[in-house]
Amino acid sequence: KLAKMLGLPYPGGPVVSKLASQHIPDPKLLKEIPKLILPRPMINSKNYNFSFSGLKTAALYLIRDIKKINKKITKAICYEFQQAIIDTLISKTIRATKEYEVKSVILGGGVAANKELRAQLENAIKNYDKKIGFFVPAVELTGDNAAMIGAAAYFKALKKDFASPSVPLKADGNMTLK
Repeated sequence: KLAKMLGLPYPGGPVVSKLASQHIPDPKLLKEIPKLILPRPMINSKNYNFSFSGLKTAALYLIRDIKKINKKITKAICYEFQQAIIDTLISKTIRATKEYEVKSVILGGGVAANKELRAQLENAIKNYDKKIGFFVPAVELTGDNAAMIGAAAYFKALKKDFASPSVPLKADGNMTLK
């Protein structure tokens, strides 16, 4: 959605990530655009939920308020947006790792394709406890949620829990993976 707001091509995630990686911090830019520091949504909430709708809204207002967006500003916005998400995900993951005394962390889904998230999360986990395993699929297997659906289907198949061809399928976005 950030890519769309900035007029960048689809799919936006790889483009935002690439531009973020090209950003060179500039203190003068922060003085010119103080709103460039975006919020880290729900980072201090006591639960493990996260939502980036407020972050998207903050980015929308930032983009709207900047009179002229050039390549340098676009890279800075991409960097800050990406880093806000990474900071939130790492904070919640490390807190859950501590609370539940986990032995391994798995990064999955489309977001697992983000190189910066992969690197920073792995580093944060290793800094917390070198004994914790960090697992992430090869980048080519992270394009969408297919791996998660495949894993869910695998466990359903083990139980021989198949959909009947005579029963119409109904999508349920809140279905649990049991």
